[in-house]
Amino acid sequence: MTLPLGDRGSLLVPDHSIDSLGIEVGKHSCWHLFAARLPDLNGKVIAELAVDPTKWQPHRTMPYIEELLKKQFPDIKFIPMQEFPMGIQVSSDQVIRMVAARKPDAVIIGNAG
Repeated sequence: MTLPLGDRGSLLVPDHSIDSLGIEVGKHSCWHLFAARLPDLNGKVIAELAVDPTKWQPHRTMPYIEELLKKQFPDIKFIPMQEFPMGIQVSSDQVIRMVAARKPDAVIIGNAG
Protein backbone atom coordinates (compact mmCIF):
# COMPACT_ATOMS: atom_id res chain seq x y z
CA MET A 1 0.00 0.00 0.00
CA THR A 2 1.37 3.41 -0.94
CA LEU A 3 0.32 6.19 1.40
CA PRO A 4 -1.04 9.22 -0.46
CA LEU A 5 0.35 12.71 -0.07
CA GLY A 6 -2.15 15.38 0.91
CA ASP A 7 -2.00 19.16 0.75
CA ARG A 8 1.33 20.75 1.73
CA GLY A 9 3.14 17.43 1.22
CA SER A 10 1.55 15.75 4.22
CA LEU A 11 1.67 11.97 4.45
CA LEU A 12 -1.89 10.73 4.89
CA VAL A 13 -2.28 7.61 7.00
CA PRO A 14 -5.69 5.93 7.50
CA ASP A 15 -7.47 7.81 10.30
CA HIS A 16 -4.26 9.76 10.96
CA SER A 17 -2.33 12.57 9.34
CA ILE A 18 1.44 12.85 9.64
CA ASP A 19 1.93 16.33 8.26
CA SER A 20 5.26 18.08 7.86
CA LEU A 21 3.68 21.54 7.73
CA GLY A 22 0.41 21.50 9.68
CA ILE A 23 0.39 18.88 12.37
CA GLU A 24 -2.98 18.81 14.11
CA VAL A 25 -2.35 18.13 17.80
CA GLY A 26 -5.51 18.30 19.84
CA LYS A 27 -6.56 21.94 19.67
CA HIS A 28 -3.12 23.14 18.56
CA SER A 29 -1.81 23.32 15.03
CA CYS A 30 1.74 23.90 13.89
CA TRP A 31 2.07 25.70 10.56
CA HIS A 32 5.78 26.41 10.33
CA LEU A 33 8.81 24.29 9.55
CA PHE A 34 11.28 23.51 12.32
CA ALA A 35 13.87 22.02 9.95
CA ALA A 36 14.39 21.44 6.25
CA ARG A 37 12.30 18.55 4.93
CA LEU A 38 13.85 15.55 3.21
CA PRO A 39 12.59 14.99 -0.33
CA ASP A 40 12.52 11.20 0.16
CA LEU A 41 12.99 8.83 3.12
CA ASN A 42 14.41 5.87 1.15
CA GLY A 43 17.84 4.99 2.49
CA LYS A 44 17.51 7.50 5.32
CA VAL A 45 18.15 6.80 9.00
CA ILE A 46 15.45 7.97 11.41
CA ALA A 47 16.06 8.24 15.16
CA GLU A 48 13.09 7.79 17.48
CA LEU A 49 12.66 9.63 20.78
CA ALA A 50 9.87 8.99 23.29
CA VAL A 51 8.86 11.86 25.55
CA ASP A 52 6.52 9.79 27.73
CA PRO A 53 7.26 6.07 27.58
CA THR A 54 4.03 5.04 29.31
CA LYS A 55 1.26 7.61 28.81
CA TRP A 56 1.46 7.70 25.00
CA GLN A 57 2.47 4.03 24.69
CA PRO A 58 5.26 4.49 22.15
CA HIS A 59 6.05 0.77 22.48
CA ARG A 60 2.83 0.30 20.46
CA THR A 61 2.81 3.35 18.21
CA MET A 62 6.46 3.56 17.10
CA PRO A 63 6.38 0.06 15.55
CA TYR A 64 3.17 1.04 13.73
CA ILE A 65 4.77 4.25 12.46
CA GLU A 66 7.81 2.20 11.35
CA GLU A 67 5.57 -0.30 9.56
CA LEU A 68 3.71 2.41 7.66
CA LEU A 69 6.89 4.23 6.67
CA LYS A 70 8.64 1.00 5.58
CA LYS A 71 5.73 0.23 3.24
CA GLN A 72 6.24 3.51 1.44
CA PHE A 73 10.03 3.76 1.83
CA PRO A 74 11.42 0.18 1.82
CA ASP A 75 15.05 1.23 2.40
CA ILE A 76 14.36 3.37 5.48
CA LYS A 77 16.28 2.49 8.68
CA PHE A 78 15.43 3.31 12.30
CA ILE A 79 17.43 3.91 15.47
CA PRO A 80 14.97 2.60 18.10
CA MET A 81 13.79 4.82 20.93
CA GLN A 82 15.19 2.28 23.42
CA GLU A 83 18.71 3.40 22.46
CA PHE A 84 18.11 6.86 23.95
CA PRO A 85 16.90 8.12 27.34
CA MET A 86 13.11 8.50 27.49
CA GLY A 87 10.98 11.11 29.19
CA ILE A 88 11.15 14.88 29.42
CA GLN A 89 14.94 14.77 29.26
CA VAL A 90 14.78 14.09 25.48
CA SER A 91 15.45 17.80 24.97
CA SER A 92 18.51 17.81 27.24
CA ASP A 93 21.95 18.58 25.84
CA GLN A 94 23.07 15.03 26.68
CA VAL A 95 20.34 13.42 24.57
CA ILE A 96 20.87 15.92 21.75
CA ARG A 97 24.56 14.96 21.68
CA MET A 98 23.68 11.25 21.76
CA VAL A 99 21.34 11.63 18.79
CA ALA A 100 23.81 13.80 16.86
CA ALA A 101 26.56 11.21 17.41
CA ARG A 102 24.42 8.61 15.62
CA LYS A 103 24.06 10.98 12.61
CA PRO A 104 20.41 10.33 11.72
CA ASP A 105 18.87 12.04 8.71
CA ALA A 106 15.73 12.83 10.74
CA VAL A 107 14.18 12.32 14.18
CA ILE A 108 10.66 11.35 15.22
CA ILE A 109 10.11 13.01 18.59
CA GLY A 110 7.25 11.55 20.55
CA ASN A 111 3.91 10.47 19.25
CA ALA A 112 1.37 12.33 21.36
CA GLY A 113 -1.44 14.18 19.79
